[in-house]
Amino acid sequence: MIHAYARVVRGGITESLHRMRVRVVTAEGQPLLEAGNQDAVTLLRSSWKPLQALGIVSWGTADALGLTDSELAVCCASHSGAQVHLDNVRSLLRKGGLDESLLRCGAHWPADGAMADSLRTAGEEPSSIHNNCSGKHAGMLVRCVHQGYPTEDYLNPEHPVQRRMIEDAASICGVRPRDFTIGIDGCTAPTWGLRLSAEALGWARLGAAWDGFAEAGSRITRAMGSNPVLVAGEGSADTRVMQVTGGRIVCKGGAEACAGLCIPSEGIGLALKCEDGNPRGVWTVVLEILRRLDLLSAEELEQLADIRRPTLRNRNRLDVGHIEPVIGDEPPESAWSV
Repeated sequence: MIHAYARVVRGGITESLHRMRVRVVTAEGQPLLEAGNQDAVTLLRSSWKPLQALGIVSWGTADALGLTDSELAVCCASHSGAQVHLDNVRSLLRKGGLDESLLRCGAHWPADGAMADSLRTAGEEPSSIHNNCSGKHAGMLVRCVHQGYPTEDYLNPEHPVQRRMIEDAASICGVRPRDFTIGIDGCTAPTWGLRLSAEALGWARLGAAWDGFAEAGSRITRAMGSNPVLVAGEGSADTRVMQVTGGRIVCKGGAEACAGLCIPSEGIGLALKCEDGNPRGVWTVVLEILRRLDLLSAEELEQLADIRRPTLRNRNRLDVGHIEPVIGDEPPESAWSV
């Protein structure tokens, strides 16, 4: 067991520390790296989305409706609400014979500046289609149509579409459905809580095309890796990692500082949670762990340098500090020294 932190440095002083729980594991369950409390139950928020999307393929919905890789990618997305995201969500709904009024994710302003400006210029308010989780919800709705389930109550944790997603995730994560803790996410969909070790195993098996999910895992990871902008948005850390690695690494962030990834060619999965919920150090620690395990090339690390060691800038855009990873065998107190 090691210790993993993101350290915020300003004026040569350690200003803040963000402690991480991390697990890296093979599809066979062999741990490669562990940091922090491995037994704590973690609500993994949007980092679960690729595992929630498995059934779109394994239940036959993708084939029945002729879904493209772009549409599968947006089912796994926490998107920025750019036009390309909205186009793919609407295409998903059309293929299911559905209307966007059925989306129950709630509305918020899109993170994409061009789309937000367009709405303001037109004097319009955002709708549910602009919610960063609208692709996930559209994916749930088209599954309801294909499986003959009602769409009205699709977010009820006891709805068949929700129960079947839990069953799929339990199988690939090597646990029982009753081992999941259920919370309600920001988009009102159920979000799942599980030990970090189980999620890391699920990610590893997703990438390794494991057992009964061989086709589903391959199609989901291919869709994400070949459409990184659809999974998040231009400039987002998870999009950048997939772009720089050419989809060799497939990854997904989540609210409250969660992240998951797989490397299909290696059969390796990673799950991470920052204990205080602050996301600013998540990807610097993820990249340092991948570096330690020789899973990123020197060229890839160079291209991701701004994420590995983010610069802190003030209102006048002056460089006033940085964020860096602290990973090792030393006790927590040593992380305060620079």
